[in-house]
Amino acid sequence: MELLSQEAQQELLDNLIKSVDELANVKAKALAKPYFNRKQAAAFCGMSPVSFDTYVRPYVKAVVIPGYTKVVWNRATLDKFMRELEK
Repeated sequence: MELLSQEAQQELLDNLIKSVDELANVKAKALAKPYFNRKQAAAFCGMSPVSFDTYVRPYVKAVVIPGYTKVVWNRATLDKFMRELEK
């Protein structure tokens, strides 16, 4: 007994593939940026913002732009920090 017809199954699969492709494109665009805000930096490091504050932020200097209230982190610096942990 089939729950969905072949046509419905194919439509569901097509929609799932489309959604995954869109999500991959959004993530690729975000990761292509040279600087991240706190939430993006944490995601790049594979952790929550709270864990980022505890385990990364004390060791990786943020970029502070004069006159701008937010701080950002350089992608290359974060990547270097994470690679050093692999050793």
